[in-house]
Amino acid sequence: MSDQKEPPDKLSALIALYQSGAITLEEFKREKEKLEAATPEIVATTLPGDEKPNSTWKWIVWPIGIVAALAFFGSLGDDDAKDDEVRDWEVTSMCEQWVDKQLKAPSTAKYSDQVVKSTGVLKWEVTGAVDSENSFGAMIRNEWTCSIYLDGDTFRGRVSVQE
Repeated sequence: MSDQKEPPDKLSALIALYQSGAITLEEFKREKEKLEAATPEIVATTLPGDEKPNSTWKWIVWPIGIVAALAFFGSLGDDDAKDDEVRDWEVTSMCEQWVDKQLKAPSTAKYSDQVVKSTGVLKWEVTGAVDSENSFGAMIRNEWTCSIYLDGDTFRGRVSVQE
């Protein structure tokens, strides 16, 4: 009776060695064949993970996977939370364009010291300085302030430049 229990114990040990990574799949198969040749009753044993999945699982897993994929890709679309999408540089850039319209020589403008402060949902206050030429060609520094908000896809607001 002890001879009949020995092969399954050897097979269990062999499976444990494979699962722990101590032997490769090829080594497992070779050793299993040796055991099968010595004891024919082990022939029906399969390697863990080699079992064929139950066909019922595919009717459960596939719909869950499809729903998860749709939820993921659906979340990538446009939503109303544009505050996360608007970056400081976008707000600053728009304010600088508005400041340029008030300068005598906008092509000479060099901006510095910009500070962006959120004043509410989709609303910002931007301050900074601009060095540009006046109507006499002299470089002067002007401080500017911009109140800006996002109305749909359009920035709206006002800018004031102190001369």
